[in-house]
Amino acid sequence: MKFSALWVIFILISGIIPISIAQNQSNGQYLEGQSNESMAGELIAQLTKLGRFVESKVKPVKNELPQNILDNYKKAEDLKEKALSEYQNGEYQTALQDSLLAMKCYKEVLRELKETESPEMLKEQMNVEALRSIEYLSYVERIIKVAQSRGINTDRLVKAYKETKDAYRVVIENLKAKRLEDAKRNLKIARMKRAELNKELEKVLGELTL
Repeated sequence: MKFSALWVIFILISGIIPISIAQNQSNGQYLEGQSNESMAGELIAQLTKLGRFVESKVKPVKNELPQNILDNYKKAEDLKEKALSEYQNGEYQTALQDSLLAMKCYKEVLRELKETESPEMLKEQMNVEALRSIEYLSYVERIIKVAQSRGINTDRLVKAYKETKDAYRVVIENLKAKRLEDAKRNLKIARMKRAELNKELEKVLGELTL
């Protein structure tokens, strides 16, 4: 049975593949079916996304984190940079291995963050997400104005925009009132609204580029 790079990532991040596989070049059953270059390229792309995701979790609370989490995060970052350099230099096999190791380290950081998450840290993370979403909504508002000036129907986009904006405002109000559980529940709703907004925005942007 052949596995794609994305399947390897899924198995690794799920904790099914032990770290020894990432260190063992002979595990061809997981890597066959693609060249080292294409496999490494896919892994590097996914590693970059994972690195950004973990950074978004670490950055708001970095000054409050214990040293062991910071050490693991630095190790993951160093491995990521090493894998990127190896890939750029055509060292695809080692880039592949170091990408997998970096992902394993990132996974450990996420696990440790979950264990050490305090109410204050959670509040800060939600607040950062809500404020960034408000900034994103300002961008959407500008797109709406441009689209309307060109005669494009924006009714569905405007509706999604208003619902998303209202949803995140509720989250911010919950956080200000220190209603953490309400904020967590309403943040899930806000994320769903934003996903709908993204779909409508993509449609309008498509019409703008015609």
